[in-house]
Amino acid sequence: EIIRADESIEIVQSKNRFRNPTLSGYRDWNLHLQISSEDGSIKHICELQLHLKAIKEADARLGSHSYYEFFRKYYAGATYTLEGRLDDLRMICKGGSLNKEFLGKVLRNPLELSRMLRIADLFEDHVNDYQLAIMITNVVRESMEPAYLYTNMGNLFGKVGKLKEALTMHQEALDIKLKALGPDHTDTADSYNNMAIVLQTQGKMEEALVMYQKVLDIQWKVLGPYHVDTADSYNNMAIVLQNQGKLEEALAMYQQALDIRLK
Repeated sequence: EIIRADESIEIVQSKNRFRNPTLSGYRDWNLHLQISSEDGSIKHICELQLHLKAIKEADARLGSHSYYEFFRKYYAGATYTLEGRLDDLRMICKGGSLNKEFLGKVLRNPLELSRMLRIADLFEDHVNDYQLAIMITNVVRESMEPAYLYTNMGNLFGKVGKLKEALTMHQEALDIKLKALGPDHTDTADSYNNMAIVLQTQGKMEEALVMYQKVLDIQWKVLGPYHVDTADSYNNMAIVLQNQGKLEEALAMYQQALDIRLK
């Protein structure tokens, strides 16, 4: 009533987000208001949210809004199609298979690995990981450079625990990069680093250390000895050495990383 009584304020849009069902992740009354200056020469649009105290307190206690934030990022903010996609999720959870059209919608930007990993997180209990990998490969094959396809597939296999397959994918990516970019490119270093991570996860510490050393050598040549990425490599090697029980060598590597970051 106060808003309606003020002639300088016009309600442009009103949304009752207390009403069920809602896919917005919010529980409030949302108003878009247009506020005019006294002479009407200046107009400003603003948003006003009216909340219930009990709901806000419950949200803070349960962290329920974080679930909405996850799905909003997962679906790239496309809440207008969320209901249809949730139907796909329900179908998958009942033992159905993930269809290619659905996957294509989710992977709007096939270079965004994080979205692929979120798919693996959601579906690993319902879809065979090989089936998932094949479907993703089919969707992105035409729109991704082969090296990056292999890299993303390697990371996906690593995510679902298929380390042998992950190492093979990263080796394929490395071979392409060595031919296209040469041995002293930072993208080549990235592939060595990916292989080192898999080897480290497999418990093959000596082999992982060799790979991390290759990464460090490239970074020294290309980025220099005082770059933060170089520091990261010293830190990674220190972790491996520590896992091997070589504490003095690990300490020296940690010190190298710290010195770089303090400069």
